[in-house]
Amino acid sequence: MALDSFFISALVRELNFELTGQKIIKIHMPEKNKIIFQLYGKEGGRRLLISAGAGNARIYFTESDFENPSEPPMFCMLLRKYLNGAVITGVRQTGHDRILDIALTGRDALGDTENYRIVVEMLGNSSNLILLDADERIIDALIRSGYKNDFSRCINPGAFYTPPPVHEKTDIFKADEEDIILMCEKADPDIQVSEWLLSQFLGFSPMLCRELAYRATYSYNQLPDVISAFKKQCETGEFLPYIYVKDGRFSELSSYRLSHLERNCEEILSDSFSEAIRLFYSEREADERKKNLSGALLKQVRNIRNRISKKLSSQTDQLKSTENADEIRKSAEFIIANIYRIKKGDSLLKCPDYYSDDQREIEIELDPLKTPQQNASALFKEYNKKKKAAVIISEMLEKERLELEYLDSVSEEIRRAESAADIAEIKSELTGAGFIREHAKAEKRSAKISGPLIFETFAGEKIYVGRNNLQNDALTFRQARRTDYWFHVKAYHGSHVILSASGSEPSEESIISAAAYAVKYSEASGSGKQAVDYTQVSNVSKPAGAYPGRVIYKNYKTVIVSDEEIKK
Repeated sequence: MALDSFFISALVRELNFELTGQKIIKIHMPEKNKIIFQLYGKEGGRRLLISAGAGNARIYFTESDFENPSEPPMFCMLLRKYLNGAVITGVRQTGHDRILDIALTGRDALGDTENYRIVVEMLGNSSNLILLDADERIIDALIRSGYKNDFSRCINPGAFYTPPPVHEKTDIFKADEEDIILMCEKADPDIQVSEWLLSQFLGFSPMLCRELAYRATYSYNQLPDVISAFKKQCETGEFLPYIYVKDGRFSELSSYRLSHLERNCEEILSDSFSEAIRLFYSEREADERKKNLSGALLKQVRNIRNRISKKLSSQTDQLKSTENADEIRKSAEFIIANIYRIKKGDSLLKCPDYYSDDQREIEIELDPLKTPQQNASALFKEYNKKKKAAVIISEMLEKERLELEYLDSVSEEIRRAESAADIAEIKSELTGAGFIREHAKAEKRSAKISGPLIFETFAGEKIYVGRNNLQNDALTFRQARRTDYWFHVKAYHGSHVILSASGSEPSEESIISAAAYAVKYSEASGSGKQAVDYTQVSNVSKPAGAYPGRVIYKNYKTVIVSDEEIKK
């Protein structure tokens, strides 16, 4: 839990100092759970972001620009109606919960002074943002819930605001040392210290419980002293904004030092609590945005692929219906060859099959209303129609097979994309290839192709890895030298990999390393040893009219490697 009640407490003290006296001059709602307040005070303008999204509720100052919808949502319009020009008079925390209360003074439609409150409930999946009037009636909420005839908590316009129910746990600020000592003595020794703490004390998060248990060396005997020391830290406000980084990614956010993470994590002390939240959630938000965008684009690609697959199946059946074209032609030829034997009004021709070795007798149905010449002409016409259809359908089937192959490669690109920018580039690629249509406004923006991933071998040679088909083409045909070496995993969709050899023959270690990167950045990643083809860039070419990323190559060699054999 990144934002526990103690972090909120420290954040409130900071925001109360920073926000009091600030005037709201603009309100925007770039996303359904995200509000941006443009503020102005003695020190100039600032932007306050409040997010009430499930699982990532937060509040902090931001300098980022957000793209707003063409039509502001209704809740945004309501906030503008009541809060434009309002002045923030204070910020407080509700009890020991993750609820932040912002008091404001504004004016109503008649110009009279009116008091309002914004309640930000940062409660996991139940997070919400609620606007209250001076009588604590709900003006509206981001997420409405409950009904008038329901006994549960009601969050609807006109209802009186009721805070979420408080858990029946011990408040360390109301309990004295003797109470805490007695509680620890009565604790079941078979229950882990961290689990016991979580079940007993109000506002304690799982992370805090693990930290206090670690400080007490997981002993109930030492726990009272540890709780007492933490209580004093809270009362004196000795909190600092810590961020913990594990494996290059933000792992935890805390207002107190997490000594139990020091061995496995890097500790960063931020400039402020607001800045710590911004840094911590910017990474998560980018991941979430990438996940949402990639999921939406994958679904779009899947739908396109399904349509093409159905079309392919239908046309395959149509092609099968043309397989008897030669038999129709033979029947027409038999009619011409035996025209002297056919009488007007005959509905059947019996004649020998001179194409077969045994000259067996065959039967050909005739239209009795037509002359023999007309019967033959109709069959020749049907034959020509089917032959022409066979050619056209075969060409269409080949085009659709290439389209499916290309869409499969794009699907793999999306799965390997590392950022929202990568997804946007892939979407631009699909737009350029004609598979999806952008809105007119978006089409005017020219897509910039980002650079490839760059690695270095132990010998100091550069390895370049394309992140999508547009990058693959740019890397292979515009950036790489003709004497560089090109790698691609055989029989799988994946990145083009270029080993910059500087005109010389690369070492075996460098070839293995580049080939291993080709496996890693392909759909064969993690599946053991794979065949990787490699050749000089001069042997790689692009067929005319081919989709992005598709190439042909010659004079190549093959090496068998796995992505675990990357040599640096």
